[in-house]
Amino acid sequence: MAYDICKKCQRFFEKSGKPYCNKCDNDLNMSREKINKYIEFNPHASIIEIVKEADVSLKDVNIFLDTGGASSREDRLKCNTVNLREEEIKKEEKISEKRESFRIQNKLKPRRLRE
Repeated sequence: MAYDICKKCQRFFEKSGKPYCNKCDNDLNMSREKINKYIEFNPHASIIEIVKEADVSLKDVNIFLDTGGASSREDRLKCNTVNLREEEIKKEEKISEKRESFRIQNKLKPRRLRE
């Protein structure tokens, strides 16, 4: 059997592919649910408010943040910006395709009739 040290409680446990023992993993899942519910209704809450009001430990909140449990407003805006930029690129590609087809059509016309 291979053993590992739990990153939360620092106790030995049998390796299961997770960095936490079963007890801590269950506790973290419950804390994660509490944190998500609290953040849903209080999106501008500080970490200290989350610890006090959601009745979770600071270590649980830090683990929640380290595992990517929450994203900042700037991250969501970046994601929206990327999506908007992709739409702009698609529009530019369509415009360039139209211009190219227009150039090809113009080449087929005599010079005096070209636009």
